[in-house]
Amino acid sequence: MDRDRIMAELAGLAEELCEPHQHTEVIWDTTERRHKRMRRAWTTVQDGLLAQLREIGHEGLKVGGSSGSGGGKPGSKPPGLFEAMARHVYIAVTVASWCQVRGLPLRIRVEDNIRALVGAAPVMDDDTLERFWREMRYWRGQAAVATGWVAAPFQPWIACPRCGRHSTLSISLTEDGRNARAAYCINTDRDLVTGELLCGATWSEETIGLLVDHIRAAGAEAAA
Repeated sequence: MDRDRIMAELAGLAEELCEPHQHTEVIWDTTERRHKRMRRAWTTVQDGLLAQLREIGHEGLKVGGSSGSGGGKPGSKPPGLFEAMARHVYIAVTVASWCQVRGLPLRIRVEDNIRALVGAAPVMDDDTLERFWREMRYWRGQAAVATGWVAAPFQPWIACPRCGRHSTLSISLTEDGRNARAAYCINTDRDLVTGELLCGATWSEETIGLLVDHIRAAGAEAAA
């Protein structure tokens, strides 16, 4: 077990979840000869993934109407907003549970609890450190997918290639709805003895092609 590598990755995951970061979006033009050329690069500072989840959740409350306002209609919140709120609550509760088990005082913000856990990681034994590393990757994967949703996620009735459960894949699509961008398995079942996640699978932009191939193969098998 490479503890130094895991500690470095934990620091990176915590930064993505908790800290603002600079995002650069390149805007392209097409020349008369159909060559692509960069018109400009648009740089913005974006909140950490957890702060983005909270913002999406607040937007969902505005869309659905606040209690007593009479302005919201049942079912009027986009499914993606519901899921973002649910993901934030799940991550916050799970992080708080980790803090309690480790004897760490609970902070108000989930970001502060994550920072405290990462600070305590060097004294964790190897098994606990590996479990925490998997949890952090899962929290980051959930937040990354949920903040990318502008509509309902694509949830195919296909078994997750890791845990084998059906209808647990949640896939964020590109804005045109034609391509998968990132995904994770929503199966949060845990081992009754160790408390370890039984799945926790995530796919980023770099690995989403593997999941797409799995879905295509499973779809072809079902059709046959």
